[in-house]
Amino acid sequence: EKEALQQRCEELESLYYNIKNELDITQEALAKFQTTHKVTTKSGIETEESLLLESTARETSLNSTILDLENDQKLMRQELERLLEERNRVIQENGELLKEKAEAEVERKNLRAELKEIRFRETRIITDYSELEEENITLQKQVSVLKSSQVEFEGA
Repeated sequence: EKEALQQRCEELESLYYNIKNELDITQEALAKFQTTHKVTTKSGIETEESLLLESTARETSLNSTILDLENDQKLMRQELERLLEERNRVIQENGELLKEKAEAEVERKNLRAELKEIRFRETRIITDYSELEEENITLQKQVSVLKSSQVEFEGA
C-alpha cells in the first residue's frame, strides 16, 4: 500500500510539475499576448489619433478653401453685376448714338437739299443779275444817246 501511495505520490508530483510547466507556459503566452495587445492597442490609438489630427487638419484646410472660394464667388458675382450694368449702359448709349446718327443723317440730307436749292437760286440770281447788268448797260447807252440827242436838240 505504501508503494501504491508512493507511486500515487510520484504520479501526482509528475502531474503537478507538468501542470506547473503548462501554467508557466500559459502565463508566458498570456504575458506575450497582453504585451502584444498593449502594443497593438497603443499603436492603434496612436494611428487613430494621427488620422484624427490629419482629418482635422484636412477639414480646416478644406473649410479655408471653401471660404476662399465663396469669397471669390461673391466677388465674381459683384463683378458680373457691374459688367452687366455697364453693358446695359453701353447698349443704351449705343442706341442713343444710333438715333442721333439717324437724325444727323436726315439733317445732312435736308441740308444737302437746301444747299442744292440755294445753289440753284444763286445761279438764277447771278443769271438775273447778268441780265440786269446787260439791261442797265443798254439803258445807260440809251440814256447817253438821249442826253446827246437832248443836248443836240437844245443846241439846235
